[in-house]
Amino acid sequence: KKLKHPFVDREIPIITDAILVNMEFGTGAVKVTPAHDPNDFATGKRHNLEFISILNEDGTINELGGQYAGKPRFVVRQQMVEDMKELGLYKDT
Repeated sequence: KKLKHPFVDREIPIITDAILVNMEFGTGAVKVTPAHDPNDFATGKRHNLEFISILNEDGTINELGGQYAGKPRFVVRQQMVEDMKELGLYKDT
């Protein structure tokens, strides 16, 4: 199964992983970003996930970030919240 990324032309695989997910905590669902942290990296390796880095050395978004390319990451973070709200994809916690 896969999901369509809402902002770039990319599909996101849905995986199951008994090592990363603790079914006794939360919903049992987690977002995995293999190029982001050690646990996600290990999960990405186990499942042959694509390792995508969208950041330039200066903290701006690179060409893999679609419409956000060239913008500072903290600006994009806020813009994405607004864009997700527009699409009805944002749930405030």
